[in-house]
Amino acid sequence: MAKKPATIEKLNEADKQISALLVNLGKSEEQLTGAAAPSRGVVGKNYDKLIAKAKDSATRTHKLSVDFGGGAVAQISNEVINGLIRAWADWRPTGWAAHNADLLQSAPHVILGMGVYLTELALRSPKKMPTMSREMASQAALIFSNLGMSNLARALRTRWNESKGKPVELEAMRAENEAMKARLAALAKP
Repeated sequence: MAKKPATIEKLNEADKQISALLVNLGKSEEQLTGAAAPSRGVVGKNYDKLIAKAKDSATRTHKLSVDFGGGAVAQISNEVINGLIRAWADWRPTGWAAHNADLLQSAPHVILGMGVYLTELALRSPKKMPTMSREMASQAALIFSNLGMSNLARALRTRWNESKGKPVELEAMRAENEAMKARLAALAKP
């Protein structure tokens, strides 16, 4: 905890030095143009806006809003898409969707989530701080793709375990199946 005040003091000191440089820059503008320049000039105003925005985005409230807002959007959209896929699989229980519902509940999430996340990062201006809505969209896309990756890993792990099929279990299931067929045949006789 002792390090935080020292860090804040260093940042405040750096801010004071930059402000002093901007004032000197304004004086240099005045000397070059011969006209009275604004006290801090355009650069100073942009700097002040940037500092205000950076301080706002560093608050706990802002971070909490972005993290939980993005998480809520990701979780709700994940559940809606998974619900639609389950409904589709229930509607056609012998169809392709029913047999691949586990993969359908994961692959689109990974593809869409990573697509939105990477697109947002690619289109983000390096000279501007992102808005809260962009930060929230980025966070939601990241969580959405992570939920999809988790579902995909679970689906693949389950399919792998089912495909291995232990011989002892397989033989036991075959014996049980034959016993049930014999019992059904005995009950079917008049």
